[in-house]
Amino acid sequence: MLAEKDGIYYIANITRTRATPKSVEELIRQTAEIDGIEVTIHMEQEPGSSGVNTIDHYRRRVLKGFAFYGDKVSGSKEVRANPLSSAAEAGNVKLVRGAWINDFLDEIVGFPNEAAHDDMVDAVSGSFTKLHEIAEQRFAVRPAISGRKRG
Repeated sequence: MLAEKDGIYYIANITRTRATPKSVEELIRQTAEIDGIEVTIHMEQEPGSSGVNTIDHYRRRVLKGFAFYGDKVSGSKEVRANPLSSAAEAGNVKLVRGAWINDFLDEIVGFPNEAAHDDMVDAVSGSFTKLHEIAEQRFAVRPAISGRKRG
C-alpha cells in the first residue's frame, strides 16, 4: 500500500506471493475488499491481446464492483522507477515498519542489475506514478468557465 499526504509518500505494506493464478486472484480480491470500494485499483496491462484479456477478466470477474483500471505502461522498468528514486533521494518517500521491509530494501538496493527479483520495485514505482498523477490532478489549476458576453 502506498499513500500520499502533503507531498510525502508512505510505503505502508507490500505483499509478495508465489501462488497459483487462482490464489493470486483471491489475494487481490481480499485486499480490495479490505481497502474498500472508494480505493481505485490499477493493474499494469501487459501488451497484446493477453494483456487485454487479463484486464477484462479482472474487471468482469475478480474485481467486479470495484473501480478497476488497466494501465498501459511504456519504457523500461529502470526508466519507470526514476521518479520514485528521485522522490526518495529528496526525502519524500517513507517506509512504514513491517515484515516486508527487509525484502523490499534488498530488492531496491540490487535494482536493476543485482536483484534476483524486481516485482516490488516495479509495483511501487507504478503505484507512485499513479498516485503522483492523482495528486497533481487534485491540485491542478482549472481554467475559469466564461459565460456569454452581453451586448
